[in-house]
Amino acid sequence: MGPASKLVVAELSADDATSGAIAEHLAARQIELCSKFAGVARRYQSTDAARELVPDLNSGSGGFGAWRNGRLVGFLHGTSNGAFGFVPSTHHGLDPSEADPTDVYGQMYAALAVRWLSDGVTVHDVEVPAIDVLEQAWFDLGFGRRTCFATRDIGSSSEGGSTDADIRVATEEDLPEIVRLALLEAQFRAAPPLFAEQGPLDSAVFLAQHRQLASAGGAHLLARCQGKDVGFLTIEPRSPAVLLTADDAPFIGPTGVEPAARGQGIGHELVAAAVKWARAHDQRWMSVSFNPSNLMSRPFWRGCGFDPTGWKVARRLPVEQP
Repeated sequence: MGPASKLVVAELSADDATSGAIAEHLAARQIELCSKFAGVARRYQSTDAARELVPDLNSGSGGFGAWRNGRLVGFLHGTSNGAFGFVPSTHHGLDPSEADPTDVYGQMYAALAVRWLSDGVTVHDVEVPAIDVLEQAWFDLGFGRRTCFATRDIGSSSEGGSTDADIRVATEEDLPEIVRLALLEAQFRAAPPLFAEQGPLDSAVFLAQHRQLASAGGAHLLARCQGKDVGFLTIEPRSPAVLLTADDAPFIGPTGVEPAARGQGIGHELVAAAVKWARAHDQRWMSVSFNPSNLMSRPFWRGCGFDPTGWKVARRLPVEQP
């Protein structure tokens, strides 16, 4: 490969040409994703629309581009918080004509990883659309799947019910019960084989989070059996992964059933109620995220008709560097 076609990796700068090229790459990739899945964002298939997704190149803890013959062929922009670094699907992209995505992403990630490590950022997450060549590139770089984003069409489906659970939309008075159940769900995720990385299981923190969700337009569903609340499901107004799920579709957040009440179909009843709630709000799609290593969540959500559209892949680097 001659000098003229050598890949050059450097920091991204905030200029119109760079922003325009980033928007082009995002739009082209979204067109490809939409050709594979119906339940993903269709709003960003044009360069003009994708411009609103371009990251602020003057912020964050790392923004690098890859140029070939003076043309931007890839970009990678990350933010960090403590030991955690994150690159959402809106903050990376690649020219589809590039023959070796692993090489382009690898050279950009090498630059970002050095910066992150110097700041003590050792857990690196990247949100990747379910496009084979992109997933393979990040697998080649040592990343593994941490989280699955999945969607389902609720417009024409029907849900059956076979339990005696009473499902209701929770109110402010139900927040203590929601927090109790949410803490149980978080404790389950902290157990093997998932070993979820999460903050302290503080009831006051959980209370504030779930109160904020309700005030932002979300909803909590509670399942009651024999006079006791045994399960919950949260509905957030929109997905945190805007490209991997349908436009403005509701997103199912933390969900769980008490251990003693599992296996009775209560989880499916909660999903059926969530579908009914979404239809009442004129929605056609719902989305969810789950950890593939959660041996209960993966078969449950797939069994409820949710199909993967993207992943959060992760890599943990040694704290002590040679």
